[in-house]
Amino acid sequence: MTRAGLLRLSTAFVASVCLSGLVASAQSQGNRYSATLVPGQENPALSTPAWGTITLNINEAAGEIDYELSYTGLVDVRQAHIHFEKPALNGGIMLWLCKTATNQGPTPGTTPDCPVGSGSASGTLLASNVLGIATQRLAAGDFVAAVAQIRNGLAYANVHTAVSPGGEIRGQITQGGGHK
Repeated sequence: MTRAGLLRLSTAFVASVCLSGLVASAQSQGNRYSATLVPGQENPALSTPAWGTITLNINEAAGEIDYELSYTGLVDVRQAHIHFEKPALNGGIMLWLCKTATNQGPTPGTTPDCPVGSGSASGTLLASNVLGIATQRLAAGDFVAAVAQIRNGLAYANVHTAVSPGGEIRGQITQGGGHK
């Protein structure tokens, strides 16, 4: 093979490797969802110094959502969830993220403990973790519908405390994001 032929071949190979990396990265970003949780997103809005983040990695083929929830500045955390609803409205609990001794959740033993005031909780959500919300026609165990609500921007995460039982920090979950 000539030198020019080898150069064209190596250029094509490098381009192919780079393109496959871009496709894999785009696919990964298509399954990554996140939110920044702040008190101003709660309904009604609150004024506290607390804030947090959540990152979801959806694997529909495996039927699971890996998540990491982190927050700081909260006192007496009681529970955290993903709710099904549009921004600025309150909706039903679709998935539990963490629990406490005060609020054990619907499936004891499968939900991690919430950090006391600052920290993180992580886990994997399955179809068995999807709660039914009759008023919103979401069937218990319907993983496909839960993922659809997240992908459609109709899900928010929030963390509830003793002083703010309806939630103290909240964020609408959207595609992409730079959080881990």
